[in-house]
Amino acid sequence: EADGRQEVFIVPYASVRQLVRPDNARFSIALGQWQGFGTEGNPLVLQATGQRGFNNLVTGYTGFQASDDYAAVLLGTGLNTRFGAFAFDGTQSFAQNGLGTEAGQSWRLSYSHFLPSTDTTVMVAAHRHATRDFWSLDDQIAQRAQWREGMEELRFARARNQFELQLNQPLG
Repeated sequence: EADGRQEVFIVPYASVRQLVRPDNARFSIALGQWQGFGTEGNPLVLQATGQRGFNNLVTGYTGFQASDDYAAVLLGTGLNTRFGAFAFDGTQSFAQNGLGTEAGQSWRLSYSHFLPSTDTTVMVAAHRHATRDFWSLDDQIAQRAQWREGMEELRFARARNQFELQLNQPLG
């Protein structure tokens, strides 16, 4: 303070990772070689993301992934409220396989909230592959590896839903 006193306080705040401050932007681009389990050839993967904070409440974000016979585009928004932070996005994928090109959608909703009374952060995310023709990059590369090994493409199992819960609690 102006008179030399020191005042300390904690601002209870938790956000989803998609949020950025107003008028700030965050961009990334990466090119690399896939190093997954059970894959041959290690295909090249291109990934790009962008985020823009419009104000203290809303952030927009987008992303792109591409590899051999695969592309996906993501578009979403993050919202900061006094009840916690929310993010919602959709992904459109295009995967080329032995059956032709399959195009599908996936949706994700995430939530984060800080509980100051216990110093706990709660994070929840729910993913839903809305159409049966949605392929993630992981699934596409694994499916192509199985296909090269002579396994039937139609038998490749993919996750349709995913739920994540994370609790962060400092100890001592």
